Amino acid sequence: MIHTWFFQARFWVQVMRDLRNGVKLKKVQQRQYNPLPIEYQLTPYEMLMDDIRCKRYTLRKVMVNGDIPPRLRKSAHEIILDFIRSRPPLNPASARKLKPTPPRPRSLHERILEEIKAERKLRPVSPEEIRRSRLGKSSLPVLMSHC
Repeated sequence: MIHTWFFQARFWVQVMRDLRNGVKLKKVQQRQYNPLPIEYQLTPYEMLMDDIRCKRYTLRKVMVNGDIPPRLRKSAHEIILDFIRSRPPLNPASARKLKPTPPRPRSLHERILEEIKAERKLRPVSPEEIRRSRLGKSSLPVLMSHC
């Protein structure tokens, strides 16, 4: 992969070769330079936006038939309170009836644990059967009879 520094280095070598071969560079004073900044004229939109940013304006009340419209007489706070008052009152939390929670599906972990707990429990073995198995008699018929 070729990096940009490789191209820059190659370009620098090429410039130095051209200078050795006699290429002359322009002098800085030959370039036209105006120290005064260029003046721009603002569009009407930009002038309006500048006035808004600098707050160079005063808003007048809008009159409809010689009177302020009723919507403009109220503050936003009063409008919100009027809306809240117009709604029916809420029931107290103690009077509200909630639906029963739907049964959630059991997780895999819970199902495995229930399966382990539900396995057949071992029945107790009588001491007589223990003695028989120790004496060398096969316990296989005993187990087979209970299966």
